[in-house]
Amino acid sequence: MKRIYSFMFVALFSFSLMITTLFAQPEGVSVVKSANGYTVNFSLQQYDFASITKEGSEYIDIQIPGYGVKPDVGMPALPQISFNLFIPSDDQKPTVSINSFNQSTQILDKKVYPKQMYWSRERSLSERPFTINSEYYNSNGIEKPLVNISEPFVIGGVSGVMVTVFPFSYNPKDDKLSITNSATFEINVNAELEAPVSKSEAYNEFLRNVLVGYQPTESLLSMRYLIITAPTFEAGLASFINHKSAQGFTVDVFNTTTTGTTTTAIKTFIQARYDNAATRPEFVLLVGDVQHIPYWVGGGEGTPSTDLNYVQLAGTDKFADAFIGRFSVTTTQELQNALTKSIYMESYIATLAKKNIFMASTDNYAITEGTHNYVINTHFQPAGWENLKLYTVTHNATTQQLIDALNANQRFA
Repeated sequence: MKRIYSFMFVALFSFSLMITTLFAQPEGVSVVKSANGYTVNFSLQQYDFASITKEGSEYIDIQIPGYGVKPDVGMPALPQISFNLFIPSDDQKPTVSINSFNQSTQILDKKVYPKQMYWSRERSLSERPFTINSEYYNSNGIEKPLVNISEPFVIGGVSGVMVTVFPFSYNPKDDKLSITNSATFEINVNAELEAPVSKSEAYNEFLRNVLVGYQPTESLLSMRYLIITAPTFEAGLASFINHKSAQGFTVDVFNTTTTGTTTTAIKTFIQARYDNAATRPEFVLLVGDVQHIPYWVGGGEGTPSTDLNYVQLAGTDKFADAFIGRFSVTTTQELQNALTKSIYMESYIATLAKKNIFMASTDNYAITEGTHNYVINTHFQPAGWENLKLYTVTHNATTQQLIDALNANQRFA
């Protein structure tokens, strides 16, 4: 059974650009470079109160499309908004200073709904135990800063931090909700905000959309594409190599006789090429299923199979430093099928009808459907896309409807 699935780099890259474009700089957040870093202007977006009843008690669920919530299970699910910010590579964690803010308070007639534990989609939500931190809900709450800056991380040799704004503060004992409607604050760095000149235009475009404030002045002319393959598939890659070369990639191909056959050996080989600026790949493709090229074991729930570790090449964070994909093939015929489909989609995806599928199950459906609707109404619908909403709760969507829709040549799902 195949443990890791292949994907087309063009589809992944295009979708990554689209998603990060939507969320790199959120609605209501304006970031401008200043003498010492950045000036950030924040304006709270429209929010709604929904009612949720659990164990005989009614709660208020605060909803804002595009916002997340604090992840602490049993604690008030207060909306928050985050974005990634470019910082100099040799800089320490930036500091924050608040210039001004506008705040209001509201006395609620019900408690704020607590964040619930994540629940596997194949299990019924009715089985999920209701969790509430009773001690906290009987207290005056905890005052937290308006803005939090994460520890620095690295993506492809470029440093960033995650900036999170917490516009809501809650005193559960007095049922008082404090709301920051707007604020201006400074994010101070200790070095000049200058992007490195070591990326292709395609990778720079990706980073521009991932990191607010990333503005490279120039790019490398070529993109490096590293293919590591099982020896049995190497000869069959000629058409794909020619295709990628014609797209402007510098393609390097090695089989596992050269790289080694263990996860550690292959990672060491990739790392050595990454550490050399002349051979540093921005894209990595593995060719062969897991019996040909082994997978790593992830540390998350269920210890999933993953290739992510192969491209964790800079910094100590969990971010990938190059795009990675795999053709999980076991025979040469499967490889040819994968290559034919990939080359076709990379060549003609722009000619396909502008059709999407947005799916939402019963799990946390109000936020999921609300976020989907926001993305559709704000971005896709104005651009002329046809958007099929397969929502289990609102539209009684079925698995068969999804299968039929996927077989009808959607661009994204």
